Amino acid sequence: MGLSCKIVLTKYNLSVDVAFETQGKGITAIYGPSGSGKTTILKIIAGIERGDKGSCISLDNTVWQNDKTFTPTHQRQLAYVFQQPRLFSHLTARGNLAFAHARRRSSNGISINAAISQFGLSDFIDQYPDQLSGGQAQRVAIARALVSAPDLLLMDEPLAALDDKSRHELLTLLEALHRQLSVPVIYVSHQLEEVARLADNAVLIDQGQTLAQGKLVDLCSQPELSIAQQSNSASLWEGIVSGQDEHQLTRVTVGENTQLWVSGKPVAADLPVRLRIPISAVSISLQPTQHSSIINVLPATVAAVVKLGFGKSIVKLAVNDQILLASVTDRSVAELDLKFGKQVFAQVKGVALLTDYG
Repeated sequence: MGLSCKIVLTKYNLSVDVAFETQGKGITAIYGPSGSGKTTILKIIAGIERGDKGSCISLDNTVWQNDKTFTPTHQRQLAYVFQQPRLFSHLTARGNLAFAHARRRSSNGISINAAISQFGLSDFIDQYPDQLSGGQAQRVAIARALVSAPDLLLMDEPLAALDDKSRHELLTLLEALHRQLSVPVIYVSHQLEEVARLADNAVLIDQGQTLAQGKLVDLCSQPELSIAQQSNSASLWEGIVSGQDEHQLTRVTVGENTQLWVSGKPVAADLPVRLRIPISAVSISLQPTQHSSIINVLPATVAAVVKLGFGKSIVKLAVNDQILLASVTDRSVAELDLKFGKQVFAQVKGVALLTDYG
């Protein structure tokens, strides 16, 4: 069960040919550069645009489009959150929620009062859209989408128009929402930080074509993919909080045998967390470093070396049952004789705890 898509479209000097499926819940990111067809894909899923012959879209085995069927947007039980809030200007924030609630066809959505509480709307719930900040208006737009009780939620770069403070606040809310939602979410973005923090799975596209798809943590561990070759790329690890030390460092156990110390706001033991390890924050040594400020030094085995050009390479490291990527110079590859099977030590200079339970 879930969303199944085969989308074909040639229009606007763009040729789209993608296929993917989602699970019954969780966030699937459609990730790629600007102009790669991400928004077009969402519009076809929503029925705003119609795919060409050969397109097939279904949700939970209910066909929305194929060569014989086309279900109009208003008959698809979905909600769409755009970059701009698109609230009804003649209604207050409460009125926008009430409008969505009155038209829902299922009782599975959250209540108006729950939405007000969860998204922190109480201070401006009776104000009109032109009285709201961009962040406040987008909170109302997302709350309205959920109050409508959709079977599918589409989000088209919902944080793109916000300032950094509003983006961070809404990211934290979306992450909390992710842990509660029981419907699939398709999240379009070209911001790697948002995808890394929110997505369970990802579809990587470029110029309207599918490059790869699967679990996000797996895609980020494949150095041949573009998502792993950017300057801000990172390995994503998922683990369980297993303790704290007297210096307010959090210990996270990843897999069966790997432990990392992470700074930042303490998190209660036994909670699942996601870690982001930038490829630029990992260096490689042939011997374990002593008397160093680097806390996390992990025995590793070189699994692959991928040359990027311009004197740069990505080294894929196997750390027990995890994969860690490091960005190094070709000179370092040569001087350390980095090759498949070589035993080394990964020095992790920076780990970000992405999961926010605040």
